[in-house]
Amino acid sequence: MAMRKLFHQPWGYSEGFLTVFIFIVLALTVEIITGFKLIVLPGWPYNVQIAVSYIALLILIYFSYKNTPVIKWLSGVPACISAIVFFASLSLAIGLFPQSENPGRNSLTISLSNIQRSWLFLFSTVYLLTCLGFVIIRRFSPLSKRNLGFLSNHLGLWLIIFSASLGSGDHKTFQINLEEGKANQIGCNTEEVCMEFPFSLKLLNFHMDVFPAKAALVEYGSDKIDVRLKNNLFMLEKNVEKKIKDFNIKLERYLPLAVYDTIKGVYASNAIGAAPAALLSVKNSSGKFIAEGWISCGSFESKPVFLGLGKKYFLIMTDPEPKVYISTIEITDNSGKKKTVQIKVNSPYTISGWKLYQTSYDIKMGRYSKISILEAVKDPWLPVVYIGIFLLMAGSAYLFWSGGVRIKE
Repeated sequence: MAMRKLFHQPWGYSEGFLTVFIFIVLALTVEIITGFKLIVLPGWPYNVQIAVSYIALLILIYFSYKNTPVIKWLSGVPACISAIVFFASLSLAIGLFPQSENPGRNSLTISLSNIQRSWLFLFSTVYLLTCLGFVIIRRFSPLSKRNLGFLSNHLGLWLIIFSASLGSGDHKTFQINLEEGKANQIGCNTEEVCMEFPFSLKLLNFHMDVFPAKAALVEYGSDKIDVRLKNNLFMLEKNVEKKIKDFNIKLERYLPLAVYDTIKGVYASNAIGAAPAALLSVKNSSGKFIAEGWISCGSFESKPVFLGLGKKYFLIMTDPEPKVYISTIEITDNSGKKKTVQIKVNSPYTISGWKLYQTSYDIKMGRYSKISILEAVKDPWLPVVYIGIFLLMAGSAYLFWSGGVRIKE
């Protein structure tokens, strides 16, 4: 049986993946010509104009040429599968390679670190949206109950990709640095572009709760904790006992906040700069006493305290990990109206279309930080993405409930 030549009707999967290869070559050619310059998609109102024009063009092309072999192929399974594989492969690469706004000057680094802003990703997105668009238009006529699940599923996916792509031009992220007692209305992004918000923020108080600190066995001459050792880096909880190598370590006393005085020794204190302290006793595997003493991670006011265990090892305390940190902020809008709110990690506050997230603080000062770092995010296309997700889930549920719909070529 003679093999069918490429691009001889009917087209199939071979033409689909050859089309993907052509897109890759074209995209890389454009990347080289432009010097691997990143694509900046337009924002409002140009992205809306592009969206309306693109949808109108899809509908016009389909109904003008729906009986032609090319349109039939683009709205069929082989083209859609090749488009999905193309788009999904690049999406997987985004997860595999760290993405950064400032990747450096190397062309390969620029491409791998900014896949979403590359010509390759743009071509894959347009190819997939075009195939899905023609499929959706085709299944709309005739509109029947049998097609509802299929249409909802595919329209939801199309909306997610379409709105996430065009909406990136309106997506804005700025960092706002707040100092206790001072108002700030300015935020800057990673490209050092700053903007003034339609509200001002004043940090009233920064509060942090932490987990108990951890202790670890370290070898002299090493600046790293060997986490491969069993029980190494253990939390200093009440009555904890751990065996690390030949050392039996017992927590005798733990002070969440303490200071060291040459006369009083170590004692509990809420003074600014106080740090966690733990009294440990250490015996060898046969029960013989080795050492007893305090360890502390120290703070900006005090140095760390270690406990030596002979000539080879010593015990240290690591900085306690934050459990939760909260900024109490006074927000003043343009009308002068004030409101006091609390913003903590994973609990943002929304104002004037902006979401304010708690992201960081003065690491050196820790729980005594007088600085809070917020992230202001604006994404007006997010509701459209949510609609797409709802349609996708509803369509999938309907197809599952109805037993599925066979996809026709």
